[in-house]
Amino acid sequence: MKHKDMFDTALDALIKVVGIRPGDNVLILNDIHCQSVADAFSKAAKFKECKIDTFIINENERPLSEIPAGLVELLKDKTIVLNILKAFPEEINFRIKWLFKVEENKNIKCAHMPGITEAMMTEGPMNIDYAGLQKKASALLNTLNGADYLHITTKAGTDLILGIRNRFFTTDAVVIGGKTSNLPCGEIYCAPEETKADGV
Repeated sequence: MKHKDMFDTALDALIKVVGIRPGDNVLILNDIHCQSVADAFSKAAKFKECKIDTFIINENERPLSEIPAGLVELLKDKTIVLNILKAFPEEINFRIKWLFKVEENKNIKCAHMPGITEAMMTEGPMNIDYAGLQKKASALLNTLNGADYLHITTKAGTDLILGIRNRFFTTDAVVIGGKTSNLPCGEIYCAPEETKADGV
């Protein structure tokens, strides 16, 4: 696939994964490390005639363990949240707390992009055929529906059986209100049964 401009990539993801619409109220959480990517998403959202608020993380306060003061207040009336920031391992707890807070509002669709880079936007996993990805995701979800177990093997020696009876599979290939999608996306996942795993 040919390289794409970051604006085009951002617009494609907003339309096909997030389902952005004119009039959406967007919050962009970003930092100095991912500013160019955040700018591309901001321009794409403005192109779709959306209102945008931005919260830039103060580098002097990092690594964050709690949600920064003033950030939660910006969630009021938002319909889309875009997290575009460097993926500091020490900030996992902060990111989890923030995602739970965002998902409390079932009207908000959240796209989570820790560690996003310009290369991902122009030539990497953000520059993809979303329709094709979503078609594959849907087919896999249909295949896994009603399955009792997964048997995973690899050439490296993995041979693992996981119980998945009555476990709900989902995908991040599209985001709905009250949920979060990763960007880049492409996962199919569930929580397997806690006491039914065996193998290498």
